[in-house]
Amino acid sequence: MGPCLALGQRARALAFAAALSLLALPALAEPTAPVALAQQNADSSSLADGGVTSEGREIQLGASSPSLDCYYSPYHLEFEVRPTTQAFSYVPTHYSGDLNKNNQCTQQAYPWTRITGLAEGVTYKWQVRTVNLYGWQTSWVAYNGGGAAFTTSAAPANHLQFTTASLAPVAGTCAGPSTVQLQNGGGGAVNVGASTPVPLFQSTDVQPSVSFYSDATCDAGVSSGTMAAGTSTTSFYWRTTRSGAVNVGADEQNALWALQSHTVNPGPITQLQFIDPNNTTYVTQCSYVRTVQLKDTYGNPSPALSTTAVALTSGSSGGITFYSDSTCTVPITQVQIAAGANQASFYYKDNYAEGVYLYATVTGLPVASQYTYNYGRTWVISAAQTRDAGQCSGVTTVQTQNLSGVAYNVPTATTVWLYGSTGMNFYSEST
Repeated sequence: MGPCLALGQRARALAFAAALSLLALPALAEPTAPVALAQQNADSSSLADGGVTSEGREIQLGASSPSLDCYYSPYHLEFEVRPTTQAFSYVPTHYSGDLNKNNQCTQQAYPWTRITGLAEGVTYKWQVRTVNLYGWQTSWVAYNGGGAAFTTSAAPANHLQFTTASLAPVAGTCAGPSTVQLQNGGGGAVNVGASTPVPLFQSTDVQPSVSFYSDATCDAGVSSGTMAAGTSTTSFYWRTTRSGAVNVGADEQNALWALQSHTVNPGPITQLQFIDPNNTTYVTQCSYVRTVQLKDTYGNPSPALSTTAVALTSGSSGGITFYSDSTCTVPITQVQIAAGANQASFYYKDNYAEGVYLYATVTGLPVASQYTYNYGRTWVISAAQTRDAGQCSGVTTVQTQNLSGVAYNVPTATTVWLYGSTGMNFYSEST
């Protein structure tokens, strides 16, 4: 392409040509740091700064969401709890449950978080930060200025113990019954003198996802079980839609809580999804890796029962080729997910600058898609010119290129917008 340009003043000028695509990203509000940091004993009694816990290694931590946080809920807290002899690593050790603010711009308290995995007779410090719906995080806020927060006391005389075996339910199904018993230091049963509540919880080393129930169909939700007067046990049911290891807990006032590990298996495969970020790709250059994964109804990775073929196609008019390697030298039309695995990866190269869908198809499942942008550039390749004001320049040539400056041909007629210095006009002929 060779436009003529005329200058309004004597100058050395460069003419620029560009084809520009703008991506509109949603405006994500960063959350506000938590306020009103607080701590209390597991029995909900107050615990002063630097105080000693009332029930061994049991402690509950909390904070509030300020009024500025409204629209990007649910929010949750991430805690880092360390012995005072260790430095903060700024990596979370515990997680709160979700706080749904429902667009209410008021200060609201997060649910108390039971901090599991501590030891008796140790002095701890802690800090906390907020995370919103999109994963945006605030800076850390240290409790008591980062100094000693609490010291765990000796373990109580009695403790709770699970008497039923660990379970391995499928995600989304009702699990149980799980039974806990109040025992003394020798493992003997201890009957309670009156009806006693037994709060139920999930270990907070991961973000909580377990719900608790009193019935075998997981219809009647509860937050605690009950030990009847004259008995030492209570039973409950539980359910989670998240696969993997999960620790379920039960607590009782004046006794050390119990934790039991379970393994939640993924459900049957119902979907195929792209799981990697949609990184920018450039014309004629090998893409970043793209990965597709088999998942169950709840989005858990679910293993293939046998070798599974994944067909690869695109919405391009013919510019895209798929490859098995990161240098884009081995072309493919499908990838295989091995039996027992849940994902497969591939690469692609596009000869056109375009926004286009990539498609991955497994027989019997909905088609997975990912929209990707493949960028090129329009570059002035003729030399800079010096002309008198009002004089028509020599021909100026622009070329479509990839990021490395290699020319590529556009697949269809393409408009190129021209712009330059103030006073510059563009023409299609040399006069």
